[in-house]
Amino acid sequence: MIYELTDTAKAAPLFAGMDDTLILSCLQKVMGRVFVTDPEEPRSAMTFLGRFAFFAGVPDRTLVAEKPEGFVIMVPQNETWAKLIEECFPQAERELRYAIRKDTKFDRARLERIAAALPAGYEIRRIDAEIYDMCMASGLFIDCVCHFGSKEQYLEHGRGFAVLKDGQLVSAASSFTVYRGGIEIEIDTVEEERRKGLASAAGARLILSCLDDGLYPSWDAANMDSVHLAEKLGYEFSHEYVTYYVSGDSEEAAATGGEKMLNEELIRKTEAFLKQKFDEAIYLNAHPDAKAYRIEHTYRVANIGREIAAREGFDETEMVVACLLHDISYCEEFGEDGWVGHGRRAAQIARPFLEELGLAEDRIQDICYGIAIHVDDKADFPGERTPFALSVGDADNIDRFDVYRIHESLVYEGFLDKPFDEKCAFVEKRLARLRELKDMPMGTNAAEELWKERLGFYITFFEKLAAQLEQSTKIYGG
Repeated sequence: MIYELTDTAKAAPLFAGMDDTLILSCLQKVMGRVFVTDPEEPRSAMTFLGRFAFFAGVPDRTLVAEKPEGFVIMVPQNETWAKLIEECFPQAERELRYAIRKDTKFDRARLERIAAALPAGYEIRRIDAEIYDMCMASGLFIDCVCHFGSKEQYLEHGRGFAVLKDGQLVSAASSFTVYRGGIEIEIDTVEEERRKGLASAAGARLILSCLDDGLYPSWDAANMDSVHLAEKLGYEFSHEYVTYYVSGDSEEAAATGGEKMLNEELIRKTEAFLKQKFDEAIYLNAHPDAKAYRIEHTYRVANIGREIAAREGFDETEMVVACLLHDISYCEEFGEDGWVGHGRRAAQIARPFLEELGLAEDRIQDICYGIAIHVDDKADFPGERTPFALSVGDADNIDRFDVYRIHESLVYEGFLDKPFDEKCAFVEKRLARLRELKDMPMGTNAAEELWKERLGFYITFFEKLAAQLEQSTKIYGG
């Protein structure tokens, strides 16, 4: 079993000699997480941040096998760890990365010349709230900002510069992550705009910004093009190191014998996308109570969906993503179909985002179909009523019968203000409806169990309420 380590100082000695700043972010509790198999006296540890998992200490099969869900870049401390990764994930791709020295002495004058050498027709702007949204809406640039959890956190703790052409984002240099004393740089440029000096200019502006504030701008390269760009900006190459690209395929994960964790990166991106859409919604911003309720309901549905997925063996991350997006159409005024069409509209909004996440087309189809049919069992595109797809609507329905909804429904119906006879009639009518609903079919056995459990609780509550009302007018027994 693995544990998240709260006293991260216990794991720090294990990572001696590994100077990657993503490890520092985790150990400093700035960003990321640290996992161990012994939280009291850890002899092995894994840091995880931004899809990178670094392993250190005594090689531990459990730490490797119980990897975070989805695509992970594993970085072994030594060859023993590397062999263990290969044993657990024989299909993993062994790839080299290129470490850049962490003690660069920058030539400010040179950086200023590079930053100023932007071609005509382009402009550099600091990444603000508007450009943050542009990055989040783009599959290419989302890594520049997404690891901070929210727009507010990025604007407070992150920094970056974007190159725009005709108002469109074409290149960006930003803080992939941060740690005490510096940042890790992420640079991306759209393919057709490369070889024009855009990445160099944005990178130079970002480095100068860090130097102005006493921060070190760390660089790590995925390929030789990145190494050459770093050297142009004044960095020096240090050494190659081995990584393993481990896919999120369920069959491969099952072969390790380990349990799977959620792919936090995909979840964070989906949460950020959802909140961005809701923050932009005119109606929801004019009705903060409705906005708060919709967010709370969405998270409850996502947690119910995850429980169904865990019991049924579905991909938990995909189910959480589907449930987080199931009501995203509330960011708009409902169209001519009204409320009943909001599932279909949510699927339309979700699909481009899911494509940018890089999910397989068949998984996008399953997720979107589940979102589309969750209201009235109808979609505006062909699809299959798979158990996964049906589970989105099942999770939504199950949430309608939680403890909070009892209070909410009684308040909404003005129960306390009703005359006594109307209270009794209301309870009897509600009981009759609940008994009808209890046997409603669900898409999976797990959902059916949760449904019957929730409905059973509701029925018990209203039966007890009916008994109390009955005892409120006369003495029984004797």
